[in-house]
Amino acid sequence: MLVLKAQLGPFSRMKRLRMAKVSSEPHKLIRFERKEISGRDASDWSIDINFKELDLITTEITFVVSYSGSYGLALWKQCSTHTLIKHEQI
Repeated sequence: MLVLKAQLGPFSRMKRLRMAKVSSEPHKLIRFERKEISGRDASDWSIDINFKELDLITTEITFVVSYSGSYGLALWKQCSTHTLIKHEQI
């Protein structure tokens, strides 16, 4: 179960999604797509996690979230994440 939460000023939106890994390329990409087991018709969600090695100790990780629905779309579009993670060898 994945919980996504977006907040922009006083407005927030939270979504719980059952996701399954559908593809991956080692050290480059992992792709997840929504897989509901309830049988209900639900909007498509996908998350691509991209890895870019910047140097020996720094990797840039970019999350790209795609959503086919319209409810709360403006808020989801305003929120994006780019994270730099440093890993130091001990």
